[in-house]
Amino acid sequence: MSLRYFVFVAVLLALMTACASSPTSTPDVKSIPPTNTPENPQPTPTSPETGEQGGEAPVSPLDPIPGEEKMVRGGVFIDSADVLLLESFPVQVTLKITGNLPTPCHTLRAKVSEPNENREIHVELYSLTDPGAICIQVLQPFETTIPLGSYESGEYTIYVNREEVGKVDL
Repeated sequence: MSLRYFVFVAVLLALMTACASSPTSTPDVKSIPPTNTPENPQPTPTSPETGEQGGEAPVSPLDPIPGEEKMVRGGVFIDSADVLLLESFPVQVTLKITGNLPTPCHTLRAKVSEPNENREIHVELYSLTDPGAICIQVLQPFETTIPLGSYESGEYTIYVNREEVGKVDL
């Protein structure tokens, strides 16, 4: 064997070793799963002040999260929003939304308004993140179902972040 071949193999091995991924810790993903099931359990939240575990984990983007007032508000990227009517009495209106959060460190949040005089229901969808968190800069996919409630008979228009996503006739 020639010396050139040996040097080539040594350099190739050094490059492969340098490029090999080593196990590193990943940031906590705070996106909210659509349901709390045995296949998809939710972690027990910790108090930001004491660090103690306890309490119920949020199961809806409408539920408050510990330390929310100290977090920074961000946007969300919505791919689809579907209005669903549940077969119940009274009929329950829900909103199924899929999209992406700006990073895995963002937490999905939603505010649902009561219908106004024009029978419009406005949903504000946004994200929250800890301003001191160090996070990988990749989109975090999410899918969630937001309960809107039940309403008296009539036609309602539903908006998410000021864009019409559907009409329902109850």
